Amino acid sequence: MSKPLLSPQQWHELAERLLAGETRQALAEEYGVARKTISNRLGNYARRMQAVTEQVQAVQQEQMQTAAPADLASIAAHLAGAAQHSAMTAHRLAVIAHGQLAKLDEANPLDSSEALQAIAALTKVAHAAGQIGLSLLKANQVATQAQGDGVLPALPDDPQEAARVYQAFMGKD
Repeated sequence: MSKPLLSPQQWHELAERLLAGETRQALAEEYGVARKTISNRLGNYARRMQAVTEQVQAVQQEQMQTAAPADLASIAAHLAGAAQHSAMTAHRLAVIAHGQLAKLDEANPLDSSEALQAIAALTKVAHAAGQIGLSLLKANQVATQAQGDGVLPALPDDPQEAARVYQAFMGKD
């Protein structure tokens, strides 16, 4: 019985390098074996592994293509929900700020500094809360224009004014 030319570990390394695209001739020279020995021992193995690798890659590509639209739809639904909640929050805060107007002394509004501070704070927070929805409206505007489905007028940065412009555009005015 003759001594094996290469150890199992060396054959494994050689197979990996063969699968990576190195030539049998170059590997034969480096490992000190005949090219025919590599072909006999690993030729079919390398072809089978290459075929399996290509099949796995095809399945992964298919999964990515089918998962991406579902993932994007889920993300869009969550962002739309967040925008809706932030718009409702902005609206509610604007209503509360409007209610604070009744506490102002119209003859001497500076004497109502507490009410003015509350109105200013509520208005600022309402504006910030509306930014998520406004950002989505602006993104929708860009997408709509890219598709040529109509031209949404430029949306102002003020969420309440942007909502009015958007509603008018959508025919809900």
